[in-house]
Amino acid sequence: GAFRTLVRPIQQGGCAEYNDEGDIIFQEDSSLSVPYVLNGWIFALFGIHDYALVTGESKVWQLWTDGVRSLQKYLPLYDCGYFSLYNLDRGRLRNPASTFYHTVHILQLEILQRLTGEDVFGNYAVRWRKFLESPVCRLRAMVHKVIFKALKY
Repeated sequence: GAFRTLVRPIQQGGCAEYNDEGDIIFQEDSSLSVPYVLNGWIFALFGIHDYALVTGESKVWQLWTDGVRSLQKYLPLYDCGYFSLYNLDRGRLRNPASTFYHTVHILQLEILQRLTGEDVFGNYAVRWRKFLESPVCRLRAMVHKVIFKALKY
């Protein structure tokens, strides 16, 4: 079913990337056309959390724990100093989130902080909300988004 596809490795047609460091990165889709989409990764974690609540299976709870730990490790890479990044695309131009997705990221992090008790999620939510409230940060993100789109497409 859908859960098996989510946790199946990308190389086998799934949406999970497992690396040598023990990290699990949940991709929005198996094509990797837009890799490491932050909101997709967090929504996948929410789905795993809900599935764990329903099934109570220890292996599902372990996926949740490992996924949260991995996100904590990678989260600083999504902070460009004035906004959140929509995704990570190694070796390429950074892609600032739109105001809509930046707001989604903030709300997702607030929920993750409540679910996990991990301050890192709440701290980034507060930081990113300050970026959202700053006209300078919003303008800078918009300009960089336009440049990204012009060069990418």
